[in-house]
Amino acid sequence: MKKILLFVRPTKVDTVKQTLSEVGHPGFTCRRVMGRGKRVAGNGNERMDLLPKRMFVIVVPDEAVDDVVKRLMDAVSEGHPGDGRVFVIPVERSYNIHLAREL
Repeated sequence: MKKILLFVRPTKVDTVKQTLSEVGHPGFTCRRVMGRGKRVAGNGNERMDLLPKRMFVIVVPDEAVDDVVKRLMDAVSEGHPGDGRVFVIPVERSYNIHLAREL
């Protein structure tokens, strides 16, 4: 399994939800976050302003990662800096809490 961390503009929340539903992985966690990329202002001065973003946490099987990431990137991309960022992280184990007595 892999954990996909997806950071996008707040206006893309519904797009992400729809895309995840279409690819058959509708489960996710979403949080409001603030952040910034490493982009430097045109005059060479680095800006430290924080921008509102949405962070999605999505866990998918290994074989679904490439398709899910590609579909999400296609759906949210506007071709501009700040469109977002995707991180893929290995998940070693996962447990359903309601099944804890069976461990």
